Amino acid sequence: MLAIMMVTVLSFSFASCDKDKDKDDDNKNAKGTYTLSYEIEKGTLTDAEYAQLNGVMSSYIQGAQFEDKTLDEVTNEVNIMASSYASGIIEAFPRKSFTVKLLIKNASRETVKTIAIEIENGQIKQ
Repeated sequence: MLAIMMVTVLSFSFASCDKDKDKDDDNKNAKGTYTLSYEIEKGTLTDAEYAQLNGVMSSYIQGAQFEDKTLDEVTNEVNIMASSYASGIIEAFPRKSFTVKLLIKNASRETVKTIAIEIENGQIKQ
């Protein structure tokens, strides 16, 4: 079940949040070290479903690190990873609405890019 959820969570189409979009424009071609974390907006998930999704995301995302990469390279890698897992998440939570935010952070632990995966009534919101 966890594998299915991991597959589902990260197969969504993505929309980057504008507020973080250009935060590091001056340095976006500079290589650095980035980490990945996440936030879940519960929406219509039950407490048990939220805990289940949180566990899957925690095991998958925590500790993800990208070294000697540009922000664009990291963003592309995260989008590819997420795309490969999204359908499993949708199948695990049919007719549910929630949002998973993937947070790319720089070496100073500041969020420099947010990728929001919005699910509405069991479908990826586009």
